[in-house]
Amino acid sequence: KEIYDINFTLKDKLVIDEKNKKIGKVIGYTLAAGNFIIQQLRIRRPFLKSFGDTELLIHRSQIIKVTDDKIVVKSATVSHIAEKTPIPQINSYENPFRKQPRPQPESTKVD
Repeated sequence: KEIYDINFTLKDKLVIDEKNKKIGKVIGYTLAAGNFIIQQLRIRRPFLKSFGDTELLIHRSQIIKVTDDKIVVKSATVSHIAEKTPIPQINSYENPFRKQPRPQPESTKVD
């Protein structure tokens, strides 16, 4: 069958990542002008996740699998873990707001 005969639509498809976490639903897509290949998907985030960002753009290279009811995309991964550097211990510090005792003169001369 031709794709057109199947009546396949991308809008409102569920988008999940490799770990089966819900990313959102497709609300739109971007096509390449010359050959009408889908370049990006616009994803609406779920309500609780939408406080940080309401929409996501997913490039076609991040899409793993498209089925009749969902789209699977690559999970976000950390490229490297930063190493912890030891913080030098400071034994004492001066409080700039505390009045420092002033040295008293050893002797005073009164005339």
